[in-house]
Amino acid sequence: MFLIQRQPNKLRTKLLPVLAAPTCSKNGKIIARQQPNSNRNWQNLEKIKTMKKFYKIKLLDFDGYELTEQSKESMHNYFMYGLEPGGFMTCVLSNDLCGAASRADFENRKRLHVYAAWLINHAPYQSYGSPEIVRGWLNKNEYYHQFQKELVAERLAQPE
Repeated sequence: MFLIQRQPNKLRTKLLPVLAAPTCSKNGKIIARQQPNSNRNWQNLEKIKTMKKFYKIKLLDFDGYELTEQSKESMHNYFMYGLEPGGFMTCVLSNDLCGAASRADFENRKRLHVYAAWLINHAPYQSYGSPEIVRGWLNKNEYYHQFQKELVAERLAQPE
């Protein structure tokens, strides 16, 4: 059974699986709550544990920030391997608010302030801020190599 979520003044609708009795929030959105003991939740819990271990690098810590999994992966690949992110993430990293807002999907548009907070608090030095800096990081400049050395040092210091 699916529940249709309609948002005021929006043309989008989203199908949500109904797993428990739906409740309504103050702004009229319908929220479906998951049952705590379903098998699906245990599978997701194991997946989350492995993802947290994967992302549990102190220099790239996403805990406490409500970023989408796709964005976490894109940022991880950008910082770790120097791979070019998508258009939205490139605009975020280049400090282009209008470009980021125009390229963002519905979920990311609500989280632009979270991306800014994460970048300020956790992003490596000289890895974001202008299109030139982003191009330099993608071309693996000296700051990229310095960050890679810090990552190796951190991984060697962590006990298994």
